[in-house]
Formats: sequence, C-alpha cells, structure tokens
Amino acid sequence: MSGIPSPDDLGSNLPPGITAAAIARLIVPTDELRPVGMVGLKPWPARPGWFIALACTGGNGPSKTKVDGCSGGGPSTPLHAYIALVEKDEAGRPKLATPPVAVEATVDWGGSLLPSSPEAAEDPAPKDGPAPLPSAYDRLDLAPYHIAPGETAFGVRASWSDGYAGGFGWHSAILLYALVDGRLRQVLAVPTIALTFTAGEWHRDGTRDHEIEEGANVILLAEHLTAGHADLTVRSRVTRDERLFRWNPSSMRYAEALERGSHP
Repeated sequence: MSGIPSPDDLGSNLPPGITAAAIARLIVPTDELRPVGMVGLKPWPARPGWFIALACTGGNGPSKTKVDGCSGGGPSTPLHAYIALVEKDEAGRPKLATPPVAVEATVDWGGSLLPSSPEAAEDPAPKDGPAPLPSAYDRLDLAPYHIAPGETAFGVRASWSDGYAGGFGWHSAILLYALVDGRLRQVLAVPTIALTFTAGEWHRDGTRDHEIEEGANVILLAEHLTAGHADLTVRSRVTRDERLFRWNPSSMRYAEALERGSHP
C-alpha cells in the first residue's frame, strides 16, 4: 500500500534474459514429480560473476505473485528445495558452476537455546526417520560468513509454522552452505528464532489473556581456528548462553563441541 516493493529475499525477480524454466532445468532433478513453485537467483558477492540459484517444489506450488511459491509445506504438501552455484556462458545463458544439491533442513532443536521448538520436532518419530520439513524457505542470507581463508559461507533461512487453539508458533533456522573442495556443501544447520503466541483464560468482560514467548540466536565467528576453519559460537540474545561449533575435517562440516557457557 505504501508503494514500496517487497524485498526480493529469494531472488525471484530474475535478471533479463534468464528464465525460471532454464534455472529449473539446471538444478531440479529429472525425477522430481512435485511442481516447481518458485525459482530464485541472487549474485554471490564472495564470487563475482557467480549466482546462487534456488528452486522450490511442492508446498503451495506455482504462485503468480512469487510471494508464496516457496512456502506452504506440511504433511500433505511437503516442501523441497534445490540449490546450486551458476554462472553465465559466453552467450549469457546460465550454466552450472557446481553440481546442484538438495537443501537439507535437518535441524537439531534439542538444546537450541530457544524457549520452544516446532511441534513436528517434538512429536515422536521413527528411529532414523525423516526430519520435519520446513513450512517455508524465506530468504537467502548473503552475509559474509568468512569461515576460512578464501572460503565464505552463505545461508538459507528456513521456517516452521504451527497453529494452536487461540495462537500460533513460528520457528526459524539457518542452513549455512560453503564451497568446500569445489563442491557446494551444507556446513551448519542451527535454530535461530522461536516465537509463540498462546491464549489463556477468558475474563467476564470478554477479553482473554495472551502470552508471548520469544527467543533469538546469533552466530559469531571466533578468531580461533580448528582445522583451518573459524570456530563458530551460537549465542542466545536473551540468556547469553552459548553453543560452540568446530570444524570436523572428516565430515567437512561444523560439529558441536563439548564446551558450553554463558556471558554476563
């Protein structure tokens, strides 16, 4: 209503000459049966001339507005996403710079430093069963996470939405990706935001009590290196409690260290 355009958080406003169909053909597997709902492309500042390409399938499906083309995931409408790094060939057409990978939204909500977790994460699941898929992929986070010399990570922000009787819950996580040994790899997946709004007792005047519970985490890069990569600290903005992550050269991703602490 203000005339200000909505932020293009996923890069759905593609550059001239590049079509969604062309990007989808590059990064979506040929055996994918769910319809492509949204395709995004954003320049990657860490590699001039390269772009981060994202395609979402399932969920709400194709959207004319491109606002909800990467959302609507649920038990009956699973939402999937695929990501790759692309560049332009001599004719200006997109081509793969790295093989595409499926976005893995496997997030450990235990010990998240947040006051709550998505309902799907709290439900008992079969051993080694699939992790709850997100309700939406919200944003490409292009903040420069300099995890090692010449190695910069970027983020994909995913979220889970729940409806309660008289309220709602919204939880978010960041999935960090980096170019490791020439391939795009997920190197970290941690919860970042929790927000719940729940209704309580009714009063005689027709009003009702409500309770809001929220928390947020921030990722900090340390100067100390483990296997040539910066240690990462996930810190609660509310309690100041921390989780320490260090690079595991065997898995080529971050793993939580045993140390935990808090800051005054």
